[in-house]
Amino acid sequence: MKTAFCPQCQKETQHLFGKCIEGEHFKQEMRECLEKHFAEIEERDKKERTTWPPIRSCPFCGGDDLHVGSSGNDSGDFSDTVAVICRCGAQGPDHFDSRKEAINLWNKRQIQFYNS
Repeated sequence: MKTAFCPQCQKETQHLFGKCIEGEHFKQEMRECLEKHFAEIEERDKKERTTWPPIRSCPFCGGDDLHVGSSGNDSGDFSDTVAVICRCGAQGPDHFDSRKEAINLWNKRQIQFYNS
């Protein structure tokens, strides 16, 4: 980063890749960019959802409060895989990039009961 004069801010500001990153105009540009990005994701998901198979209820709690999203790993970080996740904490098998396949894996799961 370097300091340069910003004509919109009318002062010396921090610049990154030749653009001011301090002024209100930058914050507004970022807001607009993020809103556009999230709208595109929402539209893509809306179109995708119509081709998703129905999701079976949770085998642990019986709940239907399920969503398909990024799955977490042991360190709590989110990964680039998706899985069906229940409100009770149950999570289906991970699948890279395909929500549809994550749902199929969740629906095909087998529950084993053990006698002690």
